[in-house]
Amino acid sequence: MVGGITLGWLALAARAVTIGAFPPLLKRLNEGQSAMVVTALFTLFGSLVSLVPAGINLALDPSALDGFTGWVHYPIAGSVAFTIGMVSFNRALRVGDVSLLSPLTALTFVFVYILDLAVGNTGITVSAVAGILVVTAGMALLNLRPGIPLKTALMPFAVLRQPGAWGALTFAAGLAVARIVDSEGMQHTTAPVYAAVAHIMVFALCLAIVLMRGQQGQVVALARMRGGLAAVIAVIGLLNYLFLLTAYHWFNPSTIEPVSQIGIVGSVLIGAWYYREPLHLRWLAAILVVAGAALVVIAR
Repeated sequence: MVGGITLGWLALAARAVTIGAFPPLLKRLNEGQSAMVVTALFTLFGSLVSLVPAGINLALDPSALDGFTGWVHYPIAGSVAFTIGMVSFNRALRVGDVSLLSPLTALTFVFVYILDLAVGNTGITVSAVAGILVVTAGMALLNLRPGIPLKTALMPFAVLRQPGAWGALTFAAGLAVARIVDSEGMQHTTAPVYAAVAHIMVFALCLAIVLMRGQQGQVVALARMRGGLAAVIAVIGLLNYLFLLTAYHWFNPSTIEPVSQIGIVGSVLIGAWYYREPLHLRWLAAILVVAGAALVVIAR
């Protein structure tokens, strides 16, 4: 029989795998497609998949929807932030390398720290400052490649000139805002129900934009062409979330996030292998960015 703490570590390992698999698969789904169309399709599948645990939850505890009108504004706000970030990341994946963009998404935790600092929920600590310095070093290593002058490569913000970099940073910022909003919203209901409502809100927003643009035909065409892949991505996204909830039973965020974000290194390696992307020192850069983010998380 698997013990509780062992189950917790298995959940962390499984979440790392899902984090590593998500960007490479999403890049494949984006090939030759509109970022909004892609976002609408896989959030449709995500909404449908999320109804399963939510339905089971409501069957066991109908009170999970009590006070719905009093907390629904949280998933609405979170869905706007997430959708903006997700569409930006999909656009980034169309033009950029997975091995470059994945490490930048780890900056979510740095953005969360900055937002917490801005509202007075945390203070400046040695760990946080050290983490930001380590992240900066990692961003500098992302630039190192043949033909780039060393002086230019060692400027951490030079990475923002790389294709798709701004989109990855927008995704990280949007996810940070959504995390903070959702952490408040989940105080009022159960996680499966909140997750389903949030998924549906994101899809509703994407659907409205798709209909305004007259792109519904493209969504149907993409569903016929790569519907299976979109469904797999949706399942991976939901599993990622469920593994996170499982791990919370045994570990605090300062343990969960650094360990599970190891999957980003997997994304870098998959991108280099499957898409024949240049690896250079991106694997080391990914480790530094994740380690720096871990120090920031611990500081919170």
